Amino acid sequence: MGISNAEGRFVQINRAFERTLGYSFEEFTARPFMDFVHPDDVQATGEKFAELGAGTGVVGFENRYRCKDGSYRWLLWSASAMRDGLTYAVARDITDRKEMEAELHNRQEQAAEASRSKWEFLANMSHELRTPLNGVIGTIQLLRDSSLDAAQLGYIDAQEASAEALLAVLANVLHFSQLEAGGLQLDRSDFELRPVVEEACRALDDQAHAKGLKISCLVDEMVPVTVTGDRTRLCQILLNLVSNAVKFTAVGEVTVRVADHDNDQLQFSVSDTGIGIDSKRASMLFEGFAQVDQSTGRQSYGSGLGLAISRQLVELMGGRIGAQPRETGGSVFWFSAELPETDRALAGHAWEADANPSAKNVAVGRGLMVLLAEDDEINRMVAQALLTKLGMQTAVAHNGREAIEMAASHSYDAILMDCMMPVVDGLQATHQIRAAEGTSHVPIIAMTALAMPGDRERCLTAGMDDYLSKPIRLAALQAAIHRVTARSGPLGSAAL
Repeated sequence: MGISNAEGRFVQINRAFERTLGYSFEEFTARPFMDFVHPDDVQATGEKFAELGAGTGVVGFENRYRCKDGSYRWLLWSASAMRDGLTYAVARDITDRKEMEAELHNRQEQAAEASRSKWEFLANMSHELRTPLNGVIGTIQLLRDSSLDAAQLGYIDAQEASAEALLAVLANVLHFSQLEAGGLQLDRSDFELRPVVEEACRALDDQAHAKGLKISCLVDEMVPVTVTGDRTRLCQILLNLVSNAVKFTAVGEVTVRVADHDNDQLQFSVSDTGIGIDSKRASMLFEGFAQVDQSTGRQSYGSGLGLAISRQLVELMGGRIGAQPRETGGSVFWFSAELPETDRALAGHAWEADANPSAKNVAVGRGLMVLLAEDDEINRMVAQALLTKLGMQTAVAHNGREAIEMAASHSYDAILMDCMMPVVDGLQATHQIRAAEGTSHVPIIAMTALAMPGDRERCLTAGMDDYLSKPIRLAALQAAIHRVTARSGPLGSAAL
């Protein structure tokens, strides 16, 4: 406690004040109290006393006072003006609290920095792994259509399966790390439910066909046509569950069912006729790095992250997930998700992918001139070969600066733009192309190994029209060029 006069000097302090700061009464009152205030707090303290002078009844504030030993103590003040220009103030020592707050802040900053460093490392590793994987998977696609005998085709199949498995592990590790860090937010929008379920089933029909399995998709007639939720993440959960079912089923079928539940929740189940699961260990399957089959003689391998990722995504969707053995053999994996309906129409439908799916034909577009901006020699060779297979002509830029110059001097039907290039990167190159093009518009597609959350949005914000993450598939490349040229109108001599 202390009382100060209009000259800014204390005229009275109590013993506790003396003990806290270490000064005697005579030492402390011999100088204006502002001489003892920490230089960084002088202005704020002066402003508070100006408020008192303006007639404010009581003001509260914090500042640091210098002790006799040269250290500083944090004080919490409550001051009020009295008659005759005197000010009455009560202070409480809050140094311990401030030090705890500072320590907590430092720890939070360190944790945030560690998280940023971890995420930057993961993003860099993702890019560095996807870049050579693009060359591996791309050349496999090209070799498959060359003159190969049965044995060589078998080797190609093995290479492709291994590359796809490696890519799946990479994606799962990145998703798991993001979920563990709490960095994933659901992207809610309206979408048709049935195509998502069919997409997940059709994505696995080649693997099922190779094993002689049948995939069935059954949607209850009471399920709404259109719902609100995260379409991509729902598809990811279904893909994880259907992929596991196909992996651990040697004979029979895999069945995906969707039923109406309650409170805007839908119930999904994936049943199979595979090796089954131990009901006592079923709950453990959804922990990180767990395996469906822990027996010494297991025939399938994996990172054990797919189910852990599915559990976390389901929980974000306000649902639950579980697994149980089937009485007739095999297992059932189920989950619920909060997907409010946006359309009263119903989606009653049944679809099956049998063990003899029809061949997929990729349409070939001819006559388009595409500018390929890619600095990696192998990826450049792969992209040129894929474009040639689609009947397109290609011009090549080895960096972003060349892409800007070539776009300014020639007309192209589309530009495939890598993002991480020397001299000028793909995002900067896109900015400059857009700034210079005036009323014309050349479609630009990101073709990049940047595949972390937010990378697609960064590319679109930079002015790109579409986005492809490496490894690039022939059908995906054709579809992206078709989308952007269809939106832009017929630019070349032929349309896709």
